[in-house]
Amino acid sequence: MDLDEMLELHKNTSHYVDRFPYAPFGQGPRQMVPPPQHREDEARYVQHLVDVYREHFPSSVSNLEDVPTVEEASEHLKRQREAFYAAESVRVFARDATHPAYFERVKKDVYDIVVEVAARSYLDGWERHGAVMAVAGTLQLTPTVLTPFVETNARKGVCHHLANEDRLTWCREGEK
Repeated sequence: MDLDEMLELHKNTSHYVDRFPYAPFGQGPRQMVPPPQHREDEARYVQHLVDVYREHFPSSVSNLEDVPTVEEASEHLKRQREAFYAAESVRVFARDATHPAYFERVKKDVYDIVVEVAARSYLDGWERHGAVMAVAGTLQLTPTVLTPFVETNARKGVCHHLANEDRLTWCREGEK
């Protein structure tokens, strides 16, 4: 086996990034499209969003099944799921091509900034969520091999990964 062939095979392992941390990847994360039905690993962040819709559209939304009946909420949920899956594609790429620790670093960077925005007082969860997403889309990440692949939508999606862990919530008692 020649050296070029060996390096090509080695690129497909998580050890490659340890040995060549600044070498460019041939390709980045594969785009993931949200399936029509929510997966089990989406349950928590979707519930947090339903809470936002229930609070913001109280006469129209009381549960997930009501969301499609309110166009603004339905379109919003579609965008948030796309963001979640953008982040999920980066997470899977980090797991398979680098190390899961790189995605954890991205989550830490995003959390460290957006938690301050989320902690502020807002009229309701809709406003809080919007403010957090605006900041998440523009924040700078600590440079790692993963950073070039964490685009705007993926940074927003990381917030939903954090919401899945209950590290971010949108609705608070006493608001509205």
